[in-house]
Amino acid sequence: MTNENMLNGWFFEQRVVDMQCGTTWVPIDIFNAFVTQKADEHLTAR
Repeated sequence: MTNENMLNGWFFEQRVVDMQCGTTWVPIDIFNAFVTQKADEHLTAR
């Protein structure tokens, strides 16, 4: 399972993705955590 698939599963599990309305809502603190984590992984990978 790729990280992208795991993340999608997490969004569905936490009800961040509302399939009935067809909209995606991500709280800003969660979004910032993902962006920061990815930046850290990118900068520390060698």
